[in-house]
Amino acid sequence: MNHDSTAFYDCFAFWDGTHGIAVSDAAHGKMIVIRTEDGEHWSAVADDGMPPALPGEGSPAAGGTCLIAQGRARAWFGTEPHARVYRSDDRGRHWAVVTTPIVTGEATGVATLAFRDERHGMALGGRLLKNDDRSDSVAAVTSDGGDTWTLVNPPTFSGAVYGSTVVPGMPGYVVVAGPKGLDWTGNDGRSWTSLSDSSYWAVDCTSPHACWAVGPGGRITSVGFEPPVR
Repeated sequence: MNHDSTAFYDCFAFWDGTHGIAVSDAAHGKMIVIRTEDGEHWSAVADDGMPPALPGEGSPAAGGTCLIAQGRARAWFGTEPHARVYRSDDRGRHWAVVTTPIVTGEATGVATLAFRDERHGMALGGRLLKNDDRSDSVAAVTSDGGDTWTLVNPPTFSGAVYGSTVVPGMPGYVVVAGPKGLDWTGNDGRSWTSLSDSSYWAVDCTSPHACWAVGPGGRITSVGFEPPVR
């Protein structure tokens, strides 16, 4: 149970059945992260484990993937409006933060993260309230675990990306969702293909043949991929 009335929790993620974390918008000058090691009891990360927050910093909650846990101990979360990504290598006890090249400003930032392993991932977001925006700075990739980020091409749809997921077993394949569409890439964002121009909030894949995207009005869309022939 949350006992801090200033906290607003945006996303949570688990490494296994008992070890997990949740992230809140910033309060008291720092982002708030709580941890559990038994799946039931939660405690906040110590102040010396979290860098200072920037003014108004928080994690967008729309797609449910602002926080990602990967491997045995690594985790990342993205923030708005400064387009930063925090990373922990010790199950959330200590965090470092870097600024990505994703667009910044009012109602902008990193809304979603997708990692296929502990080094290769994608951060996406943009101008979160401007659905017709055509900024090029909405997607970035890392190959060093989040130490550095490089812009890649934006999806075909306009506006921000709210949700994203890797396709298991297909390196470089990522599916992304936003208020203006649903896209996929098979090459880490160098090019994109449209799946739909309807509105979506979140997407997840449990296998190449089982991807699901959800949107307003009860919309649920199933997507499947065939592994490329090598």
